[in-house]
Amino acid sequence: MSPILDIRDLTVCYSGQPALNHVSFSINQGEFVAIMGPNGGGKTTLIRTVLGFLQPTEGSIAVTTDKIGYVPQSSSVDRSFPITVREVLKTATLGAGLHPRLWRKKTDESRLDSCLEQAGLCEHYKDRQVSALSGGEFQRLLLARTLLSDPELLLLDEPTANVDPLSREQIHFALKKLAPEKTVVMVTHDISVLSGTVSRLICLGDRLLYDGAPTLTAAGLNAYWAGGEHHA
Repeated sequence: MSPILDIRDLTVCYSGQPALNHVSFSINQGEFVAIMGPNGGGKTTLIRTVLGFLQPTEGSIAVTTDKIGYVPQSSSVDRSFPITVREVLKTATLGAGLHPRLWRKKTDESRLDSCLEQAGLCEHYKDRQVSALSGGEFQRLLLARTLLSDPELLLLDEPTANVDPLSREQIHFALKKLAPEKTVVMVTHDISVLSGTVSRLICLGDRLLYDGAPTLTAAGLNAYWAGGEHHA
């Protein structure tokens, strides 16, 4: 079976300076991969290039599915705006040309419930105002909205940044349950994911520094980043 994501000799430059420098790796269907590295190491650049927001300077990216979901670190949703969780979820259909008022109530409400559950929220959240959600609940709402498009490849940029430890664990648990059915690629600084959550770790520092089992400690990660070692 072909990998769902295949990156070959990828270089991406800003003003002539490489943010990613001849990076190569592939990711198979069903993997849960953490991408780590220092600030400015090319992690977000990689995600933006996979999504097509940036073009490679050299090399190539092959994606074998067009069903890609993306959960950003922040959202354009104004959390002070008087809108409910249900209404935010229904905005996921706008990109498909379906106005929220055209939803078939029984079928689509069941779908909302399922996506909320997959994201670690229950159906009782549907009528809550977004302004009443905690940071972790809001991040899981963004995940649920993305799941409505039924992605095969799910890309997340720092989904646990600025959330409390319990919310972080809940987000990790929800993502781990998704991974057998979906390929999950998560950019993160959170080393707690290396303790039984992800199946694989990729470290970037403008180039590929590490690709393997998620067994590095915090000290080991810092050594890779500081020394620029290459153990792919």
